[in-house]
Amino acid sequence: MLLFEMPMLLWRNLLGEDLGLLNSKELEQLEHQLEPSLKHVRSTKERPWSYMVEMARIESVYREVEFLLAVTRYCRE
Repeated sequence: MLLFEMPMLLWRNLLGEDLGLLNSKELEQLEHQLEPSLKHVRSTKERPWSYMVEMARIESVYREVEFLLAVTRYCRE
């Protein structure tokens, strides 16, 4: 195999192509190369959901504070 073909082969492997040509050691190396990227994608994907949950919690606390202020004002009258 020519030297300039190696990067293209690696790129195709990263895209999931030509995996049948790899032995178990090469597949493990590819897995280790992909793991950090997969973890990053998963954390990025989950981030908006966690923001939405946090915003809902903050909104709930805000409404509770408003309610308690209204009750306090009513009791002072």
